Amino acid sequence: MTKLSDTNRNHTFTPYGHSKTPRNPTNSLQFHGEFLHSTVGLYFLGLGARTYNPRIFRFHSSDSLSPFSLGGINSYTYCLSDPINLSDPTGRSPLLLRPKTITLDTNWTLKSRPDYVQKQLRWGNSSAKIFNSDESPATLSTTPPSKQQLHESSHSILPSRRAPEYINVAPQAIARLPDSTRISLRGYIRTANQHNDFKAQNVRHLPSDSPIVKDFIQNFGEARRLRTALKEIYRTTFDEFERNLLSTVLRVRL
Repeated sequence: MTKLSDTNRNHTFTPYGHSKTPRNPTNSLQFHGEFLHSTVGLYFLGLGARTYNPRIFRFHSSDSLSPFSLGGINSYTYCLSDPINLSDPTGRSPLLLRPKTITLDTNWTLKSRPDYVQKQLRWGNSSAKIFNSDESPATLSTTPPSKQQLHESSHSILPSRRAPEYINVAPQAIARLPDSTRISLRGYIRTANQHNDFKAQNVRHLPSDSPIVKDFIQNFGEARRLRTALKEIYRTTFDEFERNLLSTVLRVRL
């Protein structure tokens, strides 16, 4: 029988999570408390969704939210090459927690009308709106409680900064779109949400030559290009479902 030692051990890690300290086979939790496979020396982030190699500072698989076909940030990098200021416990979002999220959940049921769509637009847990696909896109608008209180009181103090709005469209809704629209929409959702993540880090206060600022500029340019493409699709499409969905997405400002 092997008796486990109660002696505490100090481990020194590089910013990317590599350690030359001999690993204790009885303790698999290492850098940032993440699971490290003692044999292959890889971190399994996001409950095993992605494997990360701290020796080469890279993931072994690309981020599914950032495919190469859409350009943008290198999808194999860890923490946008800035592990000192950023953390990525899931392997998908190397930034801070999102303060507010707008979620568009699109579900449909077998009804007499094939175009019937039940949708909900939520600001956190504040409100919900259910409507048919033939309703005007204007019915999608929602006012957060913070803004309602602002309008109700003539003596309210204006907020110093607009809270970021994040987009999340159900995969079933995206699957109903044409291929060209689907690719542009996925790319725009990724870059638009990434843009808000960058803003949450106050990257505008960082040196202009820092890697994260360069990634911010590149990502913003890609988001604007994809947004322009979606606007053109919205302007020319005759599909009511596609038009309503794009209207909702484009209403969220960059």
